[in-house]
Amino acid sequence: MKESLDDELHEECGVVAIYATSGNISDLIYLGMQGIQHRGELGCGMATSYQNEIYFYKDIGLVGDVFQPKILNNLKGSKGIGHTRYATTSVNEFENKEEAVKKLHPMIGQLIDNSSFAVEFNGNLTNYNSLKKQLRDYNFETSTDTEVIKNLIIDEYAKEKSLNKSLENIYNKMQGAYNIIVMDNNGNIYALKDGHGFKPLSIGKLQNSKGYIISSETRSMEFIDAEFLRDINPGELIEIKNNKIDSLQLPPKRKAICPLEYVYFASIDSIIEGKTVNDTRVRCGKTLYREQPLNLTELEKKDWRIFGVPDSGMPAATAYSNESGIKIRIGMARNRYYYKRTFINGNPNDRKKASKLNSEKYIIIKSAVEGKNIILIDDTIVRGTTTKSNVTRLREAGAKSVHVKVTFPGIIDPCYMGIDFPTHKELLSYNRSLEEICKEIGADSVQFISKEGLIRAINKIPDDQSIDLSTSGICLACTNNDYPCPVENELKLD
Repeated sequence: MKESLDDELHEECGVVAIYATSGNISDLIYLGMQGIQHRGELGCGMATSYQNEIYFYKDIGLVGDVFQPKILNNLKGSKGIGHTRYATTSVNEFENKEEAVKKLHPMIGQLIDNSSFAVEFNGNLTNYNSLKKQLRDYNFETSTDTEVIKNLIIDEYAKEKSLNKSLENIYNKMQGAYNIIVMDNNGNIYALKDGHGFKPLSIGKLQNSKGYIISSETRSMEFIDAEFLRDINPGELIEIKNNKIDSLQLPPKRKAICPLEYVYFASIDSIIEGKTVNDTRVRCGKTLYREQPLNLTELEKKDWRIFGVPDSGMPAATAYSNESGIKIRIGMARNRYYYKRTFINGNPNDRKKASKLNSEKYIIIKSAVEGKNIILIDDTIVRGTTTKSNVTRLREAGAKSVHVKVTFPGIIDPCYMGIDFPTHKELLSYNRSLEEICKEIGADSVQFISKEGLIRAINKIPDDQSIDLSTSGICLACTNNDYPCPVENELKLD
């Protein structure tokens, strides 16, 4: 099993690539990376192409801390790529920082004709081990998917003498979830999306038609005033060369975008497949109420308040309030100096520390809580440590009762597609009834949106229209064990 910085638990990352016709592009890449900073807060990297050479820099830290002006000035060229990464173990747990930085992106590959390329990746290969065995002649410095991809490209290039054809060939070998961005030393940029379309990836046009941007989220385009063109399709291979886009549609597979992009990961202002993340979360909040309406009189409603867990729970909370007629209040506020997401913390000891530090993550406003029945709207419950802490603190602040409502179904199966819950035993909802979950987190009641309700909210399907979960285009594997692609046994930790 792969170790981490990338991590063994393979969390979400963000990729961005910019192809401009002139000038130095590092400042724009920097802004594009800021637009996807929320997708990766442990480390980041950037590579540019200048005079047929690749220049790159990567380090542990946030984009604004790593890429100081002096660093950006040294990254010359009008074409470049950037990456932000999550990991679930701290740098201090590694032997040294150098080893940790090796696992950051981009990674640089050397080809047989003395050319070179930079590669970055977002996702998880579900046949990682078998692919690595096929590359037994290569020396590996890390245990990351990205290095496997880099060596696959090198191996194919030795036969094909073409990066485009090499990427086409490895598409037929790889299984799992991935967005791959490649830039060669001449500044040509390639993007490859897995055939299921697990992760969002879109393409836009720079101002005055002076180039293009590819990014995990449309938010990056807003940061550099680029025009969104379209989503990149599942199984699509993009080549940007000579300021032109060429597209090759490879055989698509069962479509299965990760719904957590809509519910949790993606920025509220991003657009995925024509649907704004904020609007989707609003529809989830409406669905929660419609699936389990409250029978309260107007007089009784005066003793109830709705809180949204910042920040991703707020749109749904507002919608729930509008549907129910119960007042929404800011009862929890994010501490502006605490930014780390606790559910992606894979180390058990770190999760305990994170739970203890949860009081620093959120501020509880006692005056809004005391003497009220609280409906707490959250995006997900994975391990339950943060939810339990939130409920406990609301009770300590004087809540009469706490009712937790969640805009994602109960998570009962591991994710092997790049999100940090790879075992059954760590999942709160696994083999527990609603009553047992309530007892575990200390709530008076708990409600999860139904799988059907989530699909309706994402795909904007009316209640009177029938749906088929298996053909919804949404991956629900973590809620029903229906994995869209094979997963090798070595990845199954339990």
